[in-house]
Amino acid sequence: MEVLLFLVQQRGELVSREQIVEKIWGKGVYFDTDNSINGAIRKIRQVLKDDPEAPHFIQTITGKGYRFIAPVISPVIAPLTGLDTESEAAATVAQSSVREDSAP
Repeated sequence: MEVLLFLVQQRGELVSREQIVEKIWGKGVYFDTDNSINGAIRKIRQVLKDDPEAPHFIQTITGKGYRFIAPVISPVIAPLTGLDTESEAAATVAQSSVREDSAP
């Protein structure tokens, strides 16, 4: 969840694997962060039903990192929706997009 929130906070911007490691685990980490990041991105994509070959949410920039590409509700709109934070608003948009894509 932390990886998704970080990507949403940086939406539209390239987020390097190094930035993810520093944000989630801190500097000077000595375990296999590559597999941890790969697993987190894979799980996020499964939940959002996002295809890495034709992404709607998380775009992979090979050799560089990831970019969150879905639209996100503005914090100005969040109070009108009853959501407390921008992250909650972003999660609502992601869930709405999944529901729209899976509708018959």
